[in-house]
Amino acid sequence: MCHPATLAFAGFALAAGREIAQARGVSQQRRAVRQAADADLEATLNDLRARLEEEQRAATLRTDAARVQTQAAVGSARTLAAGSGVAGRSVDLLVQDLLAREGDYRVSVARNLESVEGQIARQREAAVARRDSIVAGAPSYNPFLGGINVAGSIISPLLDLYSRKPIGDR
Repeated sequence: MCHPATLAFAGFALAAGREIAQARGVSQQRRAVRQAADADLEATLNDLRARLEEEQRAATLRTDAARVQTQAAVGSARTLAAGSGVAGRSVDLLVQDLLAREGDYRVSVARNLESVEGQIARQREAAVARRDSIVAGAPSYNPFLGGINVAGSIISPLLDLYSRKPIGDR
């Protein structure tokens, strides 16, 4: 039969090796989970960035088109008024109305864009929170419990040996 110290040392070595291997495995899993979560976050943020740029371009195009239409309407109104011999306050009021409508439209487009920007910002925050949650939920190694396992591997053979000795030999 082996000496109890030899058994305890062998148990310690095996348990320590097992704990080191487990710690490395958990570390690799955690790294893989983080890399996957980071890649998913990057793809989501790229999509949101592209959507925001598209919305901003669309808003600019809408307001530019409204300006062109307003300028055309103002020019037509002045031309028709001049051709009809109408001038003065009525033509100025018509032009002011057309410009006011364009201004209202621009404000509406700006508000819609702000709303979309806010929505995209919230989606960005949710994507970061989702990534953080996934990373936090990844397996982690607890060195304290690992130490208890290793200590138990030393104590267990000694207790087993001690419990097998006859009462008079203790």
